[in-house]
Amino acid sequence: MNYDARQALAQISKIRTVITDNLKLHEPMTKESKSFEIDVDSVLAKYARVEKRDYQVDAIRDVAEALRAKHDVLIDFPTGTGKTMIYSPVAAQLSEAGERTLILTATKRAQNWVGTQVQKFTENGEVPLVFGIQEYDCPILKGKAQNWCCGELKETHCKPTGIRCGVIVSEEDFKTKQLVVTNFSKFLLASGESKYDLIILDDSHSFENTKEQAYQISLQFVFVRQLYEAQKEGTPLRALLENFLNLFSEIFERCVNPGE
Repeated sequence: MNYDARQALAQISKIRTVITDNLKLHEPMTKESKSFEIDVDSVLAKYARVEKRDYQVDAIRDVAEALRAKHDVLIDFPTGTGKTMIYSPVAAQLSEAGERTLILTATKRAQNWVGTQVQKFTENGEVPLVFGIQEYDCPILKGKAQNWCCGELKETHCKPTGIRCGVIVSEEDFKTKQLVVTNFSKFLLASGESKYDLIILDDSHSFENTKEQAYQISLQFVFVRQLYEAQKEGTPLRALLENFLNLFSEIFERCVNPGE
């Protein structure tokens, strides 16, 4: 799957991207790309809450102008120069103006750190951090949530009975909140129903590796299907195998074909 991060994102929705890795402009990925009317004074007022660095102020102005002109943006500053301090007040201001904004990080540790930094600039309460399923506890399993349990069972039992586990709450946050911080893997395997106006990649180089790893899976579909059909209706093993088959179907539906 040798295509860059911008192309991969274009497969999912008509969005603008800010990639944090000297500031470079790219032509819009789609003809339907939108223009953001960013109140630079409001962004700089938020930025004033942290230590001022002139090059960050200049970069904030450049990012705002680029997004207004429907450009994608690459922030390519050396490590430790504060790229997060450039995009965070922009993300906060846009989300408060009604633009759904998603920030993607490479790791859970980076996700927690970015969430803490972004929180400094927002007025809309706590910024939700959306993690993978196994980061949450399951009241049914009495332990960490698992993919095979968070499929049909979640829809047929948990939601109808009012169970509000971390998985369900995080999915609602991902679909409805104005500003969300999640990781690359969660984003790549999440439902495409959640549309964002602006997506920010924190560390775009890592996104390339994660994108490829997310779709590398060994599928033994035929074996599972044969074993499923050999079981009688109502048996626990048949129900378990049915969950596996549903998982296969979900993966097939979400995968991006190589070269697309």
